[in-house]
Amino acid sequence: MSATVTLVLGGARSGKSLYAEGLVEAWPERIYLATAEAKDAEMAQRIDEHQKRRGAGWQTVEEPLDLTGALKVHSADCVPVLVDCLTLWLANIMAAGWDVDNETAVLVDCLSGLAGPVILQVVFSGGTEEEWTTGTRGLGPRDIAINVALPEVDGRILSRAVSFKGLTRRDPLTETDIVEYEPVSDRIRFVCDMTANWAGLRRKSVQDRRIAVVLANYPNRDGRIGNGVGLDTPAGTVHVLQALKKAGYTIDDIPADGDALVARVLAGPTNDFEALGDRIVSETISMADYQLYFAALPRSVQDAVIERWGAPEQDPFFRPGEVDCGAFALSAFGFGKVAVCLQPARVYNIDPKESYHSPDLVPPHNYLAFYAWLRNGFAADAVVHLGNPGPEPRDQGGGNGMGDGQGNDCR
Repeated sequence: MSATVTLVLGGARSGKSLYAEGLVEAWPERIYLATAEAKDAEMAQRIDEHQKRRGAGWQTVEEPLDLTGALKVHSADCVPVLVDCLTLWLANIMAAGWDVDNETAVLVDCLSGLAGPVILQVVFSGGTEEEWTTGTRGLGPRDIAINVALPEVDGRILSRAVSFKGLTRRDPLTETDIVEYEPVSDRIRFVCDMTANWAGLRRKSVQDRRIAVVLANYPNRDGRIGNGVGLDTPAGTVHVLQALKKAGYTIDDIPADGDALVARVLAGPTNDFEALGDRIVSETISMADYQLYFAALPRSVQDAVIERWGAPEQDPFFRPGEVDCGAFALSAFGFGKVAVCLQPARVYNIDPKESYHSPDLVPPHNYLAFYAWLRNGFAADAVVHLGNPGPEPRDQGGGNGMGDGQGNDCR
């Protein structure tokens, strides 16, 4: 999201600095970007008084000239930056003979491009927990409109529903049911973990971030890899990879064009499991690692997957090992710290059109193995889906605001 920029105006010695400091004092960390220079005793005394008044919690950065450069460096920390002040900065660059028009234009352009904080949308559902738990559509129409659709337009990122309305008591005087929000502890933990992950991603250096790009594949045929209505997904993916490299992400050997990318995908495993023996497998997850992941899922999910699909060894993407317990072949390959993957099928051996969007069909082992690898093997910091919507929003359980025992959350 774009950063919020607040301009504080006022006369000399009118309390502008104190007011601006109050706007950000609630943050545990904050940066004071000072443009003043102590060129005489009076200014040195004023600077000393400001520093003593601010107290702890401030990181002071002194930059009298290159304000734009300092903002670019320190805004990446996702902490508020207080610039004090623009008047002195203008006087400094004029005295130094810098081009004022150019410097102010560069500063304005910089301010419009600074990254702001990620805002997560937490849902206090208007429905009951029983409706959410037993239903397959997730949140109701009112919740979707108020807590999903409209916040998305504002740029917020949907997290989870953390509470639902429940009847606490009946008031005899007003003959009214008293309804209160009832928190769900595992959903609160999920949102806390999600928040920590976003904060960690912001602080992680760009060159160390690991990104997974997942291409759509529906229907699950090789001729539909990266399909998208009105979108050349393979060519778009190449452009995304090029943009990531330009932005500083660690990425190597980008395909020349969309055709080259598709050729690389087809050389490895796809959802055509019958052709697996002829493909080059570059990424796998061992059966041991998958079993650890699978054992951590809710027992209800484990039982449903095994009842529908059998043991993990029966999965068509499982390859027995000669000296170990074997592994799952994955439709993925790496370009440095960026991986390009193919969305795994939710089903096999049954009619995909009848089952692809089924809300109560649990995914097979290879599907879960792919997301286990993304999380624990490749250790993706972010996952980007490109192409027509895949099965990711439609697993067992609620379509929005999923629960701990539902298919979406098991990824």
